Amino acid sequence: MYTFSRRSSALLRHPPSSSSSAPSFLARRHLSVPSAPARSAAAAAATAPPAADTTAPSQSRPLPTPGPYPLSNPLYSYSHRTVLPTPLPLDEPSTPSNDAYYPPSASQELLAVMDACLAAPALLSRARTIFKGLRERVRSEAYVEGGFSLLDVRVYNRFLERYLQEAEGASSTEVARGWLDQAWDIFKTLESGAEGPKMDAETWSLMLKGMLPHMASPLTQYSLRPLLAALPSLPSKPSLMDLLTNPAVFTSDEQVAEAITALSRAAADEGRSDVVAELAQVYELGKGRTPGEAVEAGEAARIDVERGPEVRATVNPAKDESPFNLLALREALSPLAATASTLADDPSTRQKLLEESAYETARKRFEHEVRELEKAGVQTGLGAMPVQKLMWDWLGKVELRIRASLAELQKVALSGRRSINCDIYPFLSLLSPDKLALIVILEIMRLSGTGGVAEGMKTTRALITTGRAVEAEYHAEMLKKKHGVSVKSSSTSEQDTLSDIRRKLRQYEGRGKDTKREQPQEVPPVDAADSARSPEFTEMLEQAMGAAPTPALNEVPDVAPVKTLEDGETVLRGKQDIAAERAEARLDEERLEAWTPAWTQTVRARVGGFLVDALMETATVVRSAPHPETGEIYTEEQPAFSQSYQYIKGRKLGVIKLNPAVADRLDKDPLANTIHPRHLPMLVKPKPWLRYDSGGYLFHRNIAMRFKDSAEQLTYLRRASEEGTIEPVLAGLDVLGATPWRVNKQIYDVVIEAWNKGEAIAKIPPAISLVEDPVKPDNYLTDPKAKNAYLARLKAVVNERRNNHSLRCDTNYKLEIARAFLGETMYFPHSLDFRGRAYPIPPLLNHMGDDLCRGLLTFAEKRPLEERGFKWIKIQLANLYGYDKASFDERIKFAEDHIEDVFDSADKPLEGRRWWLQADDPWQCLATCFELAAAVRSGNPLKHESSLPVHQDGTCNGLQHYAALGGDQQGARQVNLSEGDRPSDVYTAVADLTIAEIEKDREAGNEHAAILQGKITRKVVKQTVMTTVYGVTFVGAREQIDKQLRDRGDIPADQVYSVAAYLAKKVLRSIGDLFSGAKAIQTWLNNAARLVAKSIPPERLERALEPLPPRPRSNDDPTEKKNRMGKEQMTSVIWTTPLGLPIVQPYRKAKKKQVTTLLQSVYIADPNAPSEVNPSKQASAFPPNFIHSLDATHMILTALQCRQHGLTYASVHDSYWTHASTVDQMSEIIRDTFVKLHTEDILGRLREEFIERYKGYRIPLSTLGAAVDKENPAVMAALAKRPRGRGRKPKAKEAATEDELFNGEEEDHEGLTPEDVAALRPGGLSKEDEANLSPEELKLRQKFVRVEDVLPPLPQKGEFDVRGVVSSPYFFS
Repeated sequence: MYTFSRRSSALLRHPPSSSSSAPSFLARRHLSVPSAPARSAAAAAATAPPAADTTAPSQSRPLPTPGPYPLSNPLYSYSHRTVLPTPLPLDEPSTPSNDAYYPPSASQELLAVMDACLAAPALLSRARTIFKGLRERVRSEAYVEGGFSLLDVRVYNRFLERYLQEAEGASSTEVARGWLDQAWDIFKTLESGAEGPKMDAETWSLMLKGMLPHMASPLTQYSLRPLLAALPSLPSKPSLMDLLTNPAVFTSDEQVAEAITALSRAAADEGRSDVVAELAQVYELGKGRTPGEAVEAGEAARIDVERGPEVRATVNPAKDESPFNLLALREALSPLAATASTLADDPSTRQKLLEESAYETARKRFEHEVRELEKAGVQTGLGAMPVQKLMWDWLGKVELRIRASLAELQKVALSGRRSINCDIYPFLSLLSPDKLALIVILEIMRLSGTGGVAEGMKTTRALITTGRAVEAEYHAEMLKKKHGVSVKSSSTSEQDTLSDIRRKLRQYEGRGKDTKREQPQEVPPVDAADSARSPEFTEMLEQAMGAAPTPALNEVPDVAPVKTLEDGETVLRGKQDIAAERAEARLDEERLEAWTPAWTQTVRARVGGFLVDALMETATVVRSAPHPETGEIYTEEQPAFSQSYQYIKGRKLGVIKLNPAVADRLDKDPLANTIHPRHLPMLVKPKPWLRYDSGGYLFHRNIAMRFKDSAEQLTYLRRASEEGTIEPVLAGLDVLGATPWRVNKQIYDVVIEAWNKGEAIAKIPPAISLVEDPVKPDNYLTDPKAKNAYLARLKAVVNERRNNHSLRCDTNYKLEIARAFLGETMYFPHSLDFRGRAYPIPPLLNHMGDDLCRGLLTFAEKRPLEERGFKWIKIQLANLYGYDKASFDERIKFAEDHIEDVFDSADKPLEGRRWWLQADDPWQCLATCFELAAAVRSGNPLKHESSLPVHQDGTCNGLQHYAALGGDQQGARQVNLSEGDRPSDVYTAVADLTIAEIEKDREAGNEHAAILQGKITRKVVKQTVMTTVYGVTFVGAREQIDKQLRDRGDIPADQVYSVAAYLAKKVLRSIGDLFSGAKAIQTWLNNAARLVAKSIPPERLERALEPLPPRPRSNDDPTEKKNRMGKEQMTSVIWTTPLGLPIVQPYRKAKKKQVTTLLQSVYIADPNAPSEVNPSKQASAFPPNFIHSLDATHMILTALQCRQHGLTYASVHDSYWTHASTVDQMSEIIRDTFVKLHTEDILGRLREEFIERYKGYRIPLSTLGAAVDKENPAVMAALAKRPRGRGRKPKAKEAATEDELFNGEEEDHEGLTPEDVAALRPGGLSKEDEANLSPEELKLRQKFVRVEDVLPPLPQKGEFDVRGVVSSPYFFS
């Protein structure tokens, strides 16, 4: 038997020596082989020496002089701006152009139905009918340049594979011939590109595999000649090794051998000696095994991880039982311990087990627990029945109900009759009835208590969540099949599963070890957007992506020694070529895509409705209660769930309620979320983000950006991904996800000891709340005031107990995950929010969590401290303790003065003086104490190998960006952009200004000022200062200050509200005085967004002027004609970050539609049907969102540069982490990237982009005239075109129509100079030019004004030079 492997290109050109042999491809799938041109180019690039950095080492290196800078063959078009048309209003008939960019729900649902039918054996004819109709539609409609076709090559491949499967299983030769003819028709269509999509490597491999069974059959008229002829036209020019060992097609060595034989014969017949020779090489490579191939499970290197005592479960004080979600989490984590020894050398296989279906493991867990209960003789009465036993009883009933209902639906579907659930039968048939039953039970149980519904949930949420869970499970199964991992049933033995996984899952290990490859795509042209980018920024971005040589930092070595914690081996990490790594991964990933279209909200709701109805109809509970008088026990079987309505925030909503007996068996889990195994930390590096929808977890579909119900954002993201504009952003996510972590066992041991004792420690509440109930007053029934006071105190006590229990449950989850990952190297895949900020996907235990999470985590790699690192460990200790406003020397002295406290904390953290508990961040402080004590006691601290992350935090980072944007000299000093002897404290500065103002008011006799005397501290104003930059309103500031004043407890409760309102005004005014530049920019951003959000695309202007039809049963005056202007306001505020990421603000007016399900009618929002924008929300949210996008850009740039220089890197937004010994190097990178980012004309480019993106868009004059518009001379000049006193005149005889309001009126130019009027005339036209306009254009100009004409000029920039940041030691510190 022969085994085959995809190897590096060197294997095909230079066969291995006799001392080595090729590994089995199907046991270890490595990377694909690039084309010969790609190989040679990549090799040349890899061996090219880096350019020398001739700059003298200095903290204030002069930046390159701006000038012409030719792009050095950029791999990606990250300079391009993605511009798409505005969506059409909901009430407008769709067009092919609009559908091409924003596919409606009907089209998306059609694709989903086709996919579901294609997966069901009995519904293939329906899938073919839909496919035929879509193909005819594609051929008939005009192609929209740059649009998105409903069909791509993966859809054709799915049908091709299915037709070939039908031919193989055909009952006769004629039937097989019919299926083969259809398969060849698809192949030829893809080969010619007649319908748009063209064939790919998988098309070719599928056709080859499908024809193998028929080569020796009576169907001899078919040959492999067309496949040989098509080889040169395949994209990326794959080698035969790639094609014959495609893991998505060939699943056994025998199939590969058979394919080689058949192809060799066909090539010989055609005289293709080159093909025959290459096939012979592939055949020879399959004979042996290489020493690097993984050993079998029995031969694996074993590790024995001591995981410590079991974590004591959080229980409800009223019920001695662990929460259901905690048990589910423990089950999800069980594969880690089970495979720690048997698969120690095989993290990929262990990761696959960790991502296995939660529903498959749930069934096993229920079955096991029920057997254990039966062995113990536990009664089945609910009072003694664990909730798992109850759910197991439901499972059988629900499964039988679903199975019977599906059988009926199948009969209806095949008969052609219609029913309410006929259309969703294809979706329900995608998973087995037992898995559907498990999904609905688990999802409904975990939703209990969510959405403000006590002991229940909102019906709409329950239905959509259940439908989404079914969709996610189906997608996961399809992806596993695509990767060559079969989905096992619950009856499959664990050993068989492990064997199958070991044989089939290896493609993510060992990447990049053999060869470098370059991106095999054409270099996109540089558009006009890049011409405005400075050469410094362009050069930095190319260096970060590996497209240009990376100069050495002043203090960074070319190669930094790294020791891994797992094996203690020291390795050398040099500069990383990110672009080459991503190109290499992309070649391999292209063949592993799985086409599974997203379902619509309607489909999800209806699928969920079917399953929830089955659960509610069958799930019951037996309740027993004594008669109140006789004491006789009565028993009754009741439904476990009921349906009712409840008023939530003034709205009547359908809810699903749990039977009180069931609710009593469940803890009120604050997270309301069972941790899914696919959302745990990973054991292998995350899959590279090669596209917007491909990256992160191996077998679970992920999107690179998190957003809610925004089809427009998805469309922009998809388009930008296809254009290559977001490559730096996706590469940044790869860098963040590739950082290896481990659990800090020293911290874990301390936490678990305190936890299992149940004591309160370091922000962890006690196991049993010590808060006592208030004493009920004697006059409770007679004195309403005393009654209300008692009830308020009782409510506060109940809330505190609930909060404590919530915190305990949250900590319980984190400790369970930490315990499971003890001794493991783990990774956190990252994704973005819609502003571009990066977040880890695992929701609980990650470095963005609270102090406990951060203390529990440490880097998996060690580096020697060296001299500078030893100092940074001391500074880190001072920072975490709260002594972070002093100079660096003072912080170092603080650590040295408390060295005995450090030793005591490290030696006796719970029994000693507990000095570490007084720190601002106690768990991180304790981790630093352990590290510092170990370094000092090592005898040579400079050689001590440390894995502790050391932080560099920005000073109110949002204000730093504002100060740099506006050149605000005063603001820059306050946030440490300029050099100083010690760090500035912006919060103290604001507090001091506020105190001075209030003191003046106190002297004038102000009552509120007198109350506040001596009570205004840094802490009181800190949150307001922090959030001002992100758009906090007066109401928000008042609430923040109100909370701080109440926490002080020294202001009468009945006066806190009014005092907080007074103080909020003073604080906001002080911030405005201190950061005048930031305030001006914030105002400009708000005004610009407001104008954009009110604008209408030029092609919709005439339609906007058409009257609206009268509303039925409306009290509107019939003589007043209303137009469609409000309906046509569909323009979102969109901008492009300096890294090419398009940001689309999702704020639109909520529109919902009614969907009828088997359970009830629900109202859901359709994300594929965008409604009008919300102009006020678009405007108010733009300043904070824009600043967030800038700090995200700075973070990604820093991540890329750190990776290029071989630094370990992690971030928490504006807090950047690395090893202590590389803090200085990272600090230089932080400053360099910030300077080069802000030497760009960011605001100028934003204004230019708005003018370009919204060119020709017009704003109705009727929507302008607010107070803010009076500050804009251009708007006032436009409004002057309107008549005096214009307004709503529903009964005015002299102006019956809107046209008459604009005709024959004199212009009102009061307050404007003649020059202003001439310059600001709409369109910039003179009176003579305006007189020559057509009546239609003149009419538009009288009712609209162009965005570019009224977009306000930018605020004048101050004198601060951002280049001074490089010499500021406390910029990030």
